[in-house]
Amino acid sequence: MNVYLLNLAIVILASDLLKKKILKTYFLYILGIFLILFLGLRHEIGADWGGYSIDYSVFEVKPLSQIGSEIFNNDILYLLLNYLSIYLKADIHLLNFIISFIFIISFFKWVENEKNIDIYLVLFFAL
Repeated sequence: MNVYLLNLAIVILASDLLKKKILKTYFLYILGIFLILFLGLRHEIGADWGGYSIDYSVFEVKPLSQIGSEIFNNDILYLLLNYLSIYLKADIHLLNFIISFIFIISFFKWVENEKNIDIYLVLFFAL
């Protein structure tokens, strides 16, 4: 838990420095890379880890051609990313990394033209 509090403190401090124009724009790229790595490489964190782990292990033994109705009951992109990770002989950590990459890049694209990006960063990381 202390790691998360330390990261939140860093983001709060950085967002304050961004507001005061002390940090340059490239700091956002560094922060984005840090968040992608931090979120993507975590292990057994969160209440939904068990469900994702079960999904991954089921998809590992079931070929893509046999999923049938599961494609309509699951998120299609998530399902395809699972199979991509399995096809590349990786584990669930590659899947986490890809999902965090998509999430963080989408977030930064959404707020890139916002005037008060510091508020969005603190809210994003706190939630």
